[in-house]
Amino acid sequence: MGAAADGSLVLGSRFLRAGDFDTLWYRTLPTRTINLWHRWLLHTGLYDHTNGYLACRRETIDSLLEEGCRLGIRPFDRTLYGLVLATLARRRHIPVKELPARYVFRTQGETKIKFRRGVALLFEEWLDSLRLLPCRYSLLRP
Repeated sequence: MGAAADGSLVLGSRFLRAGDFDTLWYRTLPTRTINLWHRWLLHTGLYDHTNGYLACRRETIDSLLEEGCRLGIRPFDRTLYGLVLATLARRRHIPVKELPARYVFRTQGETKIKFRRGVALLFEEWLDSLRLLPCRYSLLRP
C-alpha cells in the first residue's frame, strides 16, 4: 500500500533531508522564504509546499477541490498548487504527509518560472495566503 492509501494528501519534499534541493542559492532563497511563510502563517507543519509532486486518492482530491470551490479558489489554476492543497486539507481535517523528493540541478532545458516572474509569484502567494486563513483569522475573506 502507498502512503496515500489511507486518504492522506502526500507531498514530495526537498527539505526533509540535507542535499535534496540541489540548485542555485538565488532559487533556494525565495523557495525557502515562501515555504517558511506558509508553515508559520497557515500552520501546515510542512516544509515544502512548492515542489509539485503529490499523491492522493480520488476521493481526497475531490474533497479538496470541493472545499476550494466553496472558498472560490481553484488550486490547479495556480503555479504553486501545493500551497493551497495543503491548506485545504488542513481545513478538511485530511492528513498531509511529506516524503523525501530529491531535486537535481537542471542541466538541460529552462525553468518555467523566470526570475522576475518568481519574485512576482512570491508576493502574490504571500498576499493570497491571507485568504486561506481560517475564517476567524482571515484578513481577506473570499
